[in-house]
Amino acid sequence: HLPVPDLCRLAQSSKLFHKHCCDPLQYIQLSLQPYWARVTDASLSHLQSRCTLLQRLNMSWTGNRGAVTAAGFCSFMKACGLSCCHFLTEACLEVIAQTCPCLQELNLASCDRLQPQAFNHIAKLTNLRRLVLYRTKVE
Repeated sequence: HLPVPDLCRLAQSSKLFHKHCCDPLQYIQLSLQPYWARVTDASLSHLQSRCTLLQRLNMSWTGNRGAVTAAGFCSFMKACGLSCCHFLTEACLEVIAQTCPCLQELNLASCDRLQPQAFNHIAKLTNLRRLVLYRTKVE
């Protein structure tokens, strides 16, 4: 229940705390909005190994004055990905298509709760270069 900066500082205090503070279960939901002025490509890079189970991400207001670049964000998202997201629904895919029209890679591997009609929203992602649909119900 600690804020992200406190988890990062606590991880430096001992090996045991480092193990617990870097556990991906601590980062299922991540809101970087309160730290918008301090979030950079380097901080995303530092967090990406911890966010392998990420389900919800709020990066509102971040990237001020070029602190977060498209390349940095893409690297972060590639490491975190969306694969094995059993929580994804058709509404989630619709939101992704609406809010990320420039998305180039999407990994939906093992997102087995998506019904076949949900994949129609992916057609709106015209910049998509890589799409992984392994173990889905796509027709």
